[in-house]
Amino acid sequence: MEKSNVTLQGSFLNIFGTGTLITGEPGIGKSELAVALIERHHQLIADDVTDFELVDGKLIGKNPLPRPFLHLRGLGLFDISHLYGPRAIKASQELQLILELQDYSAQQLPDKCLRSLKDISGCLIPCETIPIIIPRNLVALTEIIVKRYLLNINQNWLANNSFEELLQQKMECNLS
Repeated sequence: MEKSNVTLQGSFLNIFGTGTLITGEPGIGKSELAVALIERHHQLIADDVTDFELVDGKLIGKNPLPRPFLHLRGLGLFDISHLYGPRAIKASQELQLILELQDYSAQQLPDKCLRSLKDISGCLIPCETIPIIIPRNLVALTEIIVKRYLLNINQNWLANNSFEELLQQKMECNLS
């Protein structure tokens, strides 16, 4: 059995059963987004730093601290299990998706999220960059991206490709 350890920065949550690591520059709002997601009944595994262990080709993340603390700038540390109860936390989860929060001005804002694969200890993890501008509903955007990810892996369905295929068919019909 192959084992390897790596520590990654960010907030690690269970969102719709998907192990999702939210990354980005300090102060961009990772922990605030994590709290908002916990409010919507998703679960925190770790905030700020997550320890991952490669077990049988899967990266399993867990909190390096004995209790699930979350740090909010200007407010301090909060024990999530005391605030939200035991349902708000999870001991460990496989890393399946990375969401990278990136600061953009409205003029630089790309038309769609940037997608890539990150190689972490030999595992290729899908990564989506979420452009951050104010105001923006990051909770809804995060849930939509995770739902799209689940549709892609569970139904082999690609929303963007399906739309582009329909558009291409419509254009071909109009040219005929």
